[in-house]
Amino acid sequence: MILFGIPKEKTYTREELISKVSSFKKMSAKYSGRSTPAGRELFLNTTEGKVRVLGYNLEATERLPLFVNIHGGGFIIGGPEMDDPYMMNVALNANVKILSVDYSLAPQAMFPKGLNECYAVIKYAQDHPDEFGIDPQKTAVGGHSAGGNFSAAICLKNAQTKLSPSWAGSANDAFNNKAKMLIKDVDSAIGQIDDSINAIEAAVRHYQEVDRRLAESVKQSIR
Repeated sequence: MILFGIPKEKTYTREELISKVSSFKKMSAKYSGRSTPAGRELFLNTTEGKVRVLGYNLEATERLPLFVNIHGGGFIIGGPEMDDPYMMNVALNANVKILSVDYSLAPQAMFPKGLNECYAVIKYAQDHPDEFGIDPQKTAVGGHSAGGNFSAAICLKNAQTKLSPSWAGSANDAFNNKAKMLIKDVDSAIGQIDDSINAIEAAVRHYQEVDRRLAESVKQSIR
C-alpha cells in the first residue's frame, strides 16, 4: 500500500519561475542584514560588466591578502548584506581585506552569469592590486551554501582557463596540503575507531565469559 505518492514533475516557463521565487526574494530581503551595511559599497567595472561588492578593512594601509566572500541563498535569494554583520570581524581576525560579491541571482540571471561575475571580481582585484592595497599572490575565495558551490567552481574555472597561474598554483598547493592533512586526520580517526572496536570486542568477550561462568556457577549451586 502506497501512502505517499511521488508528485508529477512540473515544467515551468522562465516567467513562471520568476513569479514563484519573487515571494522568497521579498521575504529574504527582510532578513538580509543591516539596513546600512558596515562594508563599503563599490561598483567594479569587470569583464562581466559593473558588479557591486561590499569591501571590508580596505582602509588598512598595509598590503594584505584578499578574501573574496560569496554569500549563500540557493542561487536565487540573498546578497552580501547577509554576511555583513560578521565580515569585518573576519577581516580583522584573519588580517585580510575582503570583497563580498553581490552577484546576479537566478532565475532572472541565467547560469553561469553569477559565477562569471564572482570570477570577474577576483580577476579585477588581481589586475588592480594597488586600488585595494592587496597582495595579488595571496587570494582566497569562500562562502557558504551556494557561495561554497561557486567558490569550488571558481577554483576549477581558474585551473582550466589558467588566467592567473600564480593564484591557481597557490590555491592548488593549499588544497593539496589541506587534503593531505585531512587524509592524515581520517587515517588517525580510523585507527582510533579500530582500537575502540577491538576494545569493545574484548569487553564483549570478557562479559560473555563472565556470563558463562556465572551460569555454570548457578548450575553447580542448584544441583
